Amino acid sequence: MREEKATYSVIDDAEALRGKRAQFQKEFETYRAITPSFAAMARQLMERQHWNSSSFKDKTLLDDSTYSRIMNGSEKHWSLDTVIAICVGLGVDRQTADKLLEAAGYAFGAGRKHRAYSFLFTAFRGKSIDECNAFLESEGIRPLGNRPRKPRK
Repeated sequence: MREEKATYSVIDDAEALRGKRAQFQKEFETYRAITPSFAAMARQLMERQHWNSSSFKDKTLLDDSTYSRIMNGSEKHWSLDTVIAICVGLGVDRQTADKLLEAAGYAFGAGRKHRAYSFLFTAFRGKSIDECNAFLESEGIRPLGNRPRKPRK
């Protein structure tokens, strides 16, 4: 009987629900207006460092499609590994990494992988993605990037 009453009240309050949805949409639009997306923040930092597609791929070991999504302001869900690879490539400090992670919907947790990622922004700040990946692999963590490093000639 209780379940029937709950269903009935939701149906009864359809107009109130529509009002709450409209209120949420307005509040969310206000939030988005003052809160840059991960792609917007990453693009701004990349532009400050004069990155192009080639430097992006070299510094992050990510592909052209990821570069294009950032440059086009994609709101697509970003994987944690991709966000970390971009942060490492940019050589950001821990506070900036935290801001970028938050914009992508992440935060460092207490697990081994998260702690290792966090460690990159203190002990390995400014180091190449190859050096960071060597550390991650030594800890049994999959290296960053979605493409292998081409051997240098």
